[in-house]
Parts: sequence; structure tokens; C-alpha cells
Amino acid sequence: MMQQLDSLAGTSAAPDEGWGNKVQRSLLKNSAAIFVCRALAIGASLVSVPVVIHGIGFQGYGVWESILALSVLAAVPQNIIGGTLLWKMSIAFGAGERHEIARFARNGIFITLLYVSMAAPLMFLCRHALIRVLHVPMVLGAAAENILPVMLAVVLL
Repeated sequence: MMQQLDSLAGTSAAPDEGWGNKVQRSLLKNSAAIFVCRALAIGASLVSVPVVIHGIGFQGYGVWESILALSVLAAVPQNIIGGTLLWKMSIAFGAGERHEIARFARNGIFITLLYVSMAAPLMFLCRHALIRVLHVPMVLGAAAENILPVMLAVVLL
């Protein structure tokens, strides 16, 4: 039955022989690149963390990590949107709808900029309260209040 449908549509039921090998090579290259990037990130952390702690101390590093954690937490809605866009773009790619891919990319950029334009001012307005909630030492409080909205914007963009 499937062969009859394929012959009517002018396609062949037999897959391209080289297609499977191309996909395997592509997946292998992608996996290797991901592994290299993760290994470099681990190496960078192993080198940079002791240097940063030596420079700003344990308290400063704790404040930095707390600010980073808040910024990453604020990125959760953006990650959900990004995953949805990737899924929709994959469907459009499979259907050969390049104009849809471009539309989803534009929508993603618009949504990201809209979210940043709402989240960064909100973080700026709430920065004093957030710094108190994090129990940031007074000596680091002013710097942390200035860094918090900037770090949020950097993580989101």
C-alpha cells in the first residue's frame, strides 16, 4: 500500500543510502562539539573560580553567585519560549517552510526584547529589597545593587 502511495506521489519508498551516514556523521560532529564546549567550560571554571575568590573573597563570590542565581531564575520563562520556538522551527524546517522559520526567529527576538524591557526595570526597582533578602554585607551592597540589573540583562540577552 505504501509503495502504491509513493509511486502515485512520484517518490521512492527506499531511503537514500547516504542519508543515514550523513545524519550519523552530523550527530557525531554535533556531540563532539558539545563535549568540547562543556569540557572548556569546566576547565574555565576550575581556573577562574580560585582566581575570582582570591580577588573578591568568599563573601564577594557568594554575592556574585547569588546575583547570578537570581538572573538565571529570571531566565526560566525565556528558556520555555526558546524551547517552543526551536520545536516550531524544527517542524517548519521539516516542512521546508523557510519563511516560517524567519517569522519564528523574528518573534523570538521580539519576545526576548519585550521580556528584557520588562524584567530589567522591575529588577532595577526591586534591587534594594532583593539585596536585603540575600543578606548581602553592607560593604558589598552598593556594588551588588548596581550589578544585579545589569547581570539580569546580560543573562537574558
